[in-house]
Amino acid sequence: MGQELDMLDVCFYMKTMTLKENLGADGKIARQIARRILESARSRNPVVYGIETTNDCRMKCEICPRTKKINRPVQDLDMKAFKKIAEQIRPFSKKLWRQWETFVKETYQILPDEMNENHFFLYIIPKVLVLHGYGDPLLDDSIGEKIKILTKRHIKSYFSCHPLAFNMEKIVECFENELTYLKFSASSLNHPGFLAQVDDLLAIKKQKGYATKLVMAMVDINHSGQKNELAMLKRKYIPQGVYVYLKSQDQRWYRNHPAESRAIHWNEFCQFPWSSMSIHSDGSVVPCCTIYNHEMILGNTAREKLKAIWNGTSYKKFREQHIIMNAKSKCTTRCDMKLIGEWIGA
Repeated sequence: MGQELDMLDVCFYMKTMTLKENLGADGKIARQIARRILESARSRNPVVYGIETTNDCRMKCEICPRTKKINRPVQDLDMKAFKKIAEQIRPFSKKLWRQWETFVKETYQILPDEMNENHFFLYIIPKVLVLHGYGDPLLDDSIGEKIKILTKRHIKSYFSCHPLAFNMEKIVECFENELTYLKFSASSLNHPGFLAQVDDLLAIKKQKGYATKLVMAMVDINHSGQKNELAMLKRKYIPQGVYVYLKSQDQRWYRNHPAESRAIHWNEFCQFPWSSMSIHSDGSVVPCCTIYNHEMILGNTAREKLKAIWNGTSYKKFREQHIIMNAKSKCTTRCDMKLIGEWIGA
């Protein structure tokens, strides 16, 4: 399948499908065999899931760990650092994308024209670089320029923000620089004026011919009236080309029991150690988007190349911990994703 890069290593997903199927069967796969399969399947080139362009946010959302748990200093990722990271990333090829679409249809029975949580993860997330983390990208003064840098490198971009963070001027700047997807995510529509602003934005988008796809996601916390709100959004906005879906509430920072998720990737073993890395606004490299503080730092882009980090000692040790389950960490104690070490034998 080559060494083409993307924002979620779809090659790894495809190469390890047989392993996943065997893990679901009776009995255990030997640790040595699993280790060999995982290591041979991963790309030697760095794969970046997302870059947190800022960790600044003015919202106090009850479903976000930032409200009560994050104690990192607030900062934007400076332009020099962002350019350095972007220069080390290249997009997937059209050939690879065709292979991936065929794989998704045959393996997960999800079609390209569907509109749901699993479709969003399998058809959209793999082809974009995520630009949000635990902050609102619209508070990053240089977000438009950062998107322009990615566009020039043919890298598709995406970020999510809160309805109350609506900034028409900044959004239009992102549209002009060819942001690929913009998502508004919330647990309810109890945000006065938000839908009127969406209507205005859609009018501007149509008038100017902007290609950015608008996404509206409701986070499922099972509150009264949520189903009716979602139905209304679908009736009103899907005909206008907006992608509308219900997203599972994942991780246990909101509730003390393990979260229930309908998402495919939450019901397979965690693949982040081998499939991609995430980058915080200070340049720190972390395993995935669930690391909200600096619980697990595997390198820093200011001092090291992404490839050196990805193939370095810290990542090797981190991957091994997922296999042998010999260390207490957020992965083993505070994450709802299953680890491959839970399935494999000695």
